[in-house]
Amino acid sequence: MNARSWNPLGWSLLVGLLGSFGPSLAIGAPVAPTSYDMLNGVSPGSNTRHYWDRKYNGSGNTTQDAAPLTGGLGDLTDGIVASGKWSVVELIDDNPGTLEPTDGTGPYVGWRREGLSPPERNVPNPKITFRFANQIRFDTVRVHYDNDSDVFSPATIGVKVGSASSLFPIDSGLPGPRWADLDVSSLNMTGDALELTLNHRGVWVHISEVSFAGSVVPEPAACVLAGLASLAWSLRRRRS
Repeated sequence: MNARSWNPLGWSLLVGLLGSFGPSLAIGAPVAPTSYDMLNGVSPGSNTRHYWDRKYNGSGNTTQDAAPLTGGLGDLTDGIVASGKWSVVELIDDNPGTLEPTDGTGPYVGWRREGLSPPERNVPNPKITFRFANQIRFDTVRVHYDNDSDVFSPATIGVKVGSASSLFPIDSGLPGPRWADLDVSSLNMTGDALELTLNHRGVWVHISEVSFAGSVVPEPAACVLAGLASLAWSLRRRRS
């Protein structure tokens, strides 16, 4: 191949081909986190129920109220969505003074707002940081929450990726359990970590699952290699 093969057609093809790879390979596909960090759920003062993330497989004490949990996955990403309201699907602890294998294994993770006693069981506006193996351009964040009796829908849910952030109001008049679908597709939220903030409306906020849709952003080197390969194929086909 001589230099004339690349000018001007070659470079125009290269620019076009690289541009075709764009910021993403797919739009709106499910994307799964590799871990999330947060404060563990807590128990009411009676100890009759425990809204812990007992399935969490990272570092931290999953049977301690508001314990820092890092580097793992658990109830919030296990694909199990609560089938009923918290008072029906959360197990009652018949032996509050004894830790049992079933304690804290319900589908909801729950947090109490500040200002209640004892204060060590309170988590003001819990934050959850989800981490991903790749850079993701996020389209949708879905949060499954309850809104029934003493458990309230979040007042707002904050989403933050890098320097991009937005606050989504949640309608308190819609009964739970239900999904909140947060459309972030126009906000240019691209990164490998997403922070979710659940802003309290009442005493308790309970969620059972969080899911994401978006697209993996290719590494720059991968885009260049793919573009060069496509360009070489196009030029070879043109000369044949």
